[in-house]
Amino acid sequence: MQITDATTVLFVRHAHTAAIGVELCGRLAGYPLSPLGHSQSEHLGQALRATRLAAIYSSPIERAQATARAIAHHQSCGVDTCAELNEIDFGSWSGQTFVALDDDPGWHIFNCARGSAVVPDGEQPAAAQERIVAATAQLAAMHRGQLIALVTHADLIRFALLHYLSRPLDAYDSLTIDPASVTVVTLWPHGATILSVNSEVDALNLSAGKAEP
Repeated sequence: MQITDATTVLFVRHAHTAAIGVELCGRLAGYPLSPLGHSQSEHLGQALRATRLAAIYSSPIERAQATARAIAHHQSCGVDTCAELNEIDFGSWSGQTFVALDDDPGWHIFNCARGSAVVPDGEQPAAAQERIVAATAQLAAMHRGQLIALVTHADLIRFALLHYLSRPLDAYDSLTIDPASVTVVTLWPHGATILSVNSEVDALNLSAGKAEP
């Protein structure tokens, strides 16, 4: 197989928001990056500035868009919004605090048996996994031999990785995906190689995508 058959994908989790660990914001509007998040996203952009990205795709959610724009500021490509990179639709759980959710038995099931959990009035985990895997495959096919960034959300990145690892959704908590972290996967027409998970951008070796001097 030729190297040009492969696409290297940077899965970027959006940078920090004040809701992390406090409230399940889901797809709701009104959750911008925190001051820390703005600093993280600017650092992402600066650290990737010498890396040639062929495209940057982002979830439509504000926190992801802001992170993607900070990366694009140092690139020759803009940000393309991709609906399939959107956060899980958490239905009636959206906007609730984690303290309140702690009293909901369904929330506990979601966090220990994600493969069979039911999100009330929302998107089920298996459907979210199918969505992110299909979107990533389609975008990778559009950019064979190139390096692209997908700015999205923690569970979507976990679900994609579990698919590539042939592991069940219930193993989601075996993977940590921090705000502003980068996970690197090479996608081939018939497979995937995971190169890095939950990495700080400074620790990555992206020499194959370095811009020409």
